[in-house]
Parts: sequence; structure tokens; C-alpha cells
Amino acid sequence: MWKEIDFTQPGEDLTDKMVAIKADIEVSLRRRLITQPLRIRAKIEVSCSAFEGIDAIKASLLKGFKASSEECEVKIQLIAHPLFMLTCTCRDKPLAFKTLDESMDLIKECIESKGGEFTIKTKPELVGDQEEESEGSSDSSEGEENQDETMGGIDEAAIEELKKKTGDISDDE
Repeated sequence: MWKEIDFTQPGEDLTDKMVAIKADIEVSLRRRLITQPLRIRAKIEVSCSAFEGIDAIKASLLKGFKASSEECEVKIQLIAHPLFMLTCTCRDKPLAFKTLDESMDLIKECIESKGGEFTIKTKPELVGDQEEESEGSSDSSEGEENQDETMGGIDEAAIEELKKKTGDISDDE
């Protein structure tokens, strides 16, 4: 590609700056061509009322970590019992979905073998900046509609009566 470009044409001669320009362009292209890591998440419910209880849940979740690989590491977070969130960050989207599915299968197999219950609440999905922004904007618009415009209904007469009764509050404060 660089053989076809003439740094002497048109206008100012840039041959003395040719090496620096090439390096800057190559750095910029490398940054743009690198794929960004994707974040995938799924939500599951894991519970066990059998004798093993918490130990069965812990063992099944630890079994879910075995689906992790060097390229795609599974992380499990407790949201509120029995709800857990599985996440992984990976550059390869199909690998990330496959890894989370495999992790959920391992957890399901283990917990059900010990008499527990397994439910998928949210299938693996891509978590992105646009999705989080749209969720945040919809929440704020709902909050604005339900906002109390009376500022809690301040009752000036009740405040004056309270001042008279307590006597220790002055208007200067």
C-alpha cells in the first residue's frame, strides 16, 4: 500500500515526514481493527431444600466454573438468593455463548443430582453500552412521571404551631 502513495504530491513535500505519518496511520488502523471484548450475561436460579442445601448449591456453582477457558472466563455473582448472574468477557461471541450455556448445563446437572432445583431466568445475552443507556433513560422517564410535585405537601401552619410548642427553634435558623 505504501508503494502507491507519493508524499511529494499535491502541494507540500512531506517526504521528510513520511516515516512518522506512516507510523501514525498504522497505529490508528491497528487500534480500529482490534475487536472489542464483549460481555455476555445470563441469570439463573439455583436452590436446594434437600439435606445438603447450601453445600449442594456451592458445589454446583463451583462446577459451573469448569466451563471457563483462557479466552473466556466465567464469573458467578449472587444477586439475591436464589438468583445468580453468570457473566463472561470474550472477543469471540459464539465462544462466549457456548461457554455460558456449558456452564449452565454443568450447574443444572450437578444441582439436580443432589435434589435441588435449577431455572434459567434470562438466557445468555449480549450486554452493551447502548442497552444500558436505553434502560437507564426509560427508568428516568418513568421516575419523572411518578414524581410528587407538591414537595411532600409542606404545611406552613403545622410548622408554625410546632415552633410555638418547642420554643427552641427561631426564625433565624
